[in-house]
Amino acid sequence: MLSKNGDNQDDEGGGVLAVLYLISKLAIIHLMIDMQSVIQQLDRATMADTPRKAEAELFLTSLINKTLRIHVTDGRIFTGTFKCTDTDSNIVIANAFEYQQPSQRQLAEAASNATTDTIVADMTSTYMGLIVVPGKQINKLEVEEFTSQVNPRSTFGTARDQI
Repeated sequence: MLSKNGDNQDDEGGGVLAVLYLISKLAIIHLMIDMQSVIQQLDRATMADTPRKAEAELFLTSLINKTLRIHVTDGRIFTGTFKCTDTDSNIVIANAFEYQQPSQRQLAEAASNATTDTIVADMTSTYMGLIVVPGKQINKLEVEEFTSQVNPRSTFGTARDQI
């Protein structure tokens, strides 16, 4: 049997080493081929995501200086002017207000003062200024736009484009 140096070896141990050497070479070649296919797939995925990324950036840019209403996981609502975001989906809003649901005590008080079957209890609001809302805490995001504020956005297929 041939060793990795090309010498003739008669003992079985040398033959096993030669076979293991060949197997390791084949495994390395196979690994290199697999890595090349992974790189090609990533390149294709990156090229396919480029239009999506550009469209997402354009959409986020169109929201700058718009009033957002952000609902978070603990039931609070924040409103303010959208300033920026980051890759972790954290959102920075200026002139922000925090709105909280009425407490159980406030609901009980409103129920005792109610003259009809309808209970009215206002949310409490607090001015917060410039804040960062963590992306992990966001449940829902709403854009507050009035008809007079809407600009035609052909990229996003508004009703005005369909006329």
